[in-house]
Amino acid sequence: MTIYDVLAILSLLFAIGINSLLVYLQKKHALYKPFGSRGLGVHSTVLTVVWGGFIYACTQLHQSSWQFEPERLLGAFMIAVALTVFVLSVRQIGTGALVNANFFGEKIRTLKGIYNYIPEPIYASYVVLLAGLGFYSGQVGFLMLSTVAFIGLYTIERAAEQP
Repeated sequence: MTIYDVLAILSLLFAIGINSLLVYLQKKHALYKPFGSRGLGVHSTVLTVVWGGFIYACTQLHQSSWQFEPERLLGAFMIAVALTVFVLSVRQIGTGALVNANFFGEKIRTLKGIYNYIPEPIYASYVVLLAGLGFYSGQVGFLMLSTVAFIGLYTIERAAEQP
């Protein structure tokens, strides 16, 4: 494992941790109340920064020496599936779901459609996307990130976001 793999994993854990902590604090203690109507904007900005840091760390994985022979067709297929699931999910519940808008008074749309077949399809799309990027690029770091994302999103973040 190289420093690039470690930094990507740590940035993912940091993003999941910060996102989960902020959602929990908003739910339990109205963390953003002092910001009034700008609370969702402040929250969205913080999430953009921490998840942006994770995305930047992913762009550095090409420098890792921990690689394998790419399976580009499999990777491309997984990426396409992930993007399809993501788009269907966001169309189903709205873009506010990406920034936890339901904790700021926005209504949650009825979960149906793809949500009848895949639990937490947005999280599933992230996991499949990271694995697909791993197979497509041949970078082991993406496969490790996929595993960490699965565990982190389905345990930590999912628990924090439950009503």
